[in-house]
Amino acid sequence: MDFTEFERKIKQAGLTRQEFAGLMRMHPRTVYNYSKSSPDRVPDHLAVVVSLLSKMHENGIEFSSIFSDLDLQYAKPRGAKVDKRSKGD
Repeated sequence: MDFTEFERKIKQAGLTRQEFAGLMRMHPRTVYNYSKSSPDRVPDHLAVVVSLLSKMHENGIEFSSIFSDLDLQYAKPRGAKVDKRSKGD
């Protein structure tokens, strides 16, 4: 699924990018980054989830409580700068 289709499915699910990121416990910037780093391909797991959510919304099935029940954790940031200097320097 390309990013344009991904965004269309997010809207079909009645969500914004930020709301989708919140449900998935992702930083909203991560979702935005997919549009820049790989506009032709969204990760398969996100494509599956957004497709299911859009169908659920289309059929009047409430899904936010399902995500609440899962107790998902936010991913830890990767690639953060690490200060390697010792405190004695």
